[in-house]
Amino acid sequence: MTHDLITSHTSVITPEDARQLATQFFATSKVSPTLVRAYADDMRSGRWLLNGASIVLSSDQKVLDGRARILACIEAGRPFEALVVEGIEPSAFETMDALRKRTLADVLTIRQIQHGRALAAALRIIWGYRTRTLPTPRQPSSMTLLGLIEDHPEIRDSILPSLRTAPLLPHGTGLALHYLFGLANPAKCDAFFTELSNETLSDAHGPIAQLRRLLTELRGKGGNRKQAYVLAVCIKAWNAFSAGKPLKLLRYAPEREPFPRISGLREPETPLFDRHLDAEGDSAAAIGKAGLTAQVEEITPEIAERLLQANSLNRRISGPVVERYARDMKAGRWKLNGQTIKISARGRLLDGHPPPPDWRSPHRASTGEP
Repeated sequence: MTHDLITSHTSVITPEDARQLATQFFATSKVSPTLVRAYADDMRSGRWLLNGASIVLSSDQKVLDGRARILACIEAGRPFEALVVEGIEPSAFETMDALRKRTLADVLTIRQIQHGRALAAALRIIWGYRTRTLPTPRQPSSMTLLGLIEDHPEIRDSILPSLRTAPLLPHGTGLALHYLFGLANPAKCDAFFTELSNETLSDAHGPIAQLRRLLTELRGKGGNRKQAYVLAVCIKAWNAFSAGKPLKLLRYAPEREPFPRISGLREPETPLFDRHLDAEGDSAAAIGKAGLTAQVEEITPEIAERLLQANSLNRRISGPVVERYARDMKAGRWKLNGQTIKISARGRLLDGHPPPPDWRSPHRASTGEP
């Protein structure tokens, strides 16, 4: 891509390159260490893919955007491939959407998966349990969790059965537990969730009746329920129920006992994640063949309409952000800032919602097409 003094190219960023770039950060705000660790994990394991998100440099090589990826490269000690845009004015930094990151729930929505937010929450729980990092799991990246759902698509089979216990159980929590309990004993898992959804249990002192009372009490207190506590008491109730044993008192004291393990569930013998697919479901090999192109284009309201029609199921848009962008475009303050509107090889809009057509203000943007 070329536009006056602005150029772009794909480049392999080595740890040595990253260390040099890290001395040229334009912004001084703190970068999320959780995000850096998650990116570094993907780079070490080979799950990182060229995805159209750009490393943005000014004409004097100041890093305007992409700090987390650069720091992750240093931490991982591995190179990664990126789209690099150079020659952006530092004053354009204010128009960057730097704080808005695509979440896993956004990606699942793009894939048109129903109950995507619950599924995203469930994947984090399953990952935390399987990696033995509960109750305080190290947060995996969206790439890691997308790899999990691709390798284990049967997780989605628990979406509807787990709805039986909502709102007693948060849907994401119930979904994760239904999948994990089902791995241990499918028949008993179905019986467990059936009884948990039944308000009139024959055994008023059994493990499921105790669990119902405890979850009802937690709901009545209002506010957010502590996920680790809810998971722990559900697992304890499951262990007693599946073994056919009475439970004297259902409780969990994290300061005095380890996080419980699920009875009957065999621990995995192989790593959970061995590959990653991008937000469109294309494999790494397919992306490599298709390549990535970038160019500067003027986005008119008519083009914006067509782009939005290509994907009406993208993430929710922040009203204040849209209004700020619109004001800049109307007043002629919008500047080409190096951030891309991402379009998949199939023509679907992946990132960079253009403004609504009634604003009638064309703006320039770089488009990346993975």
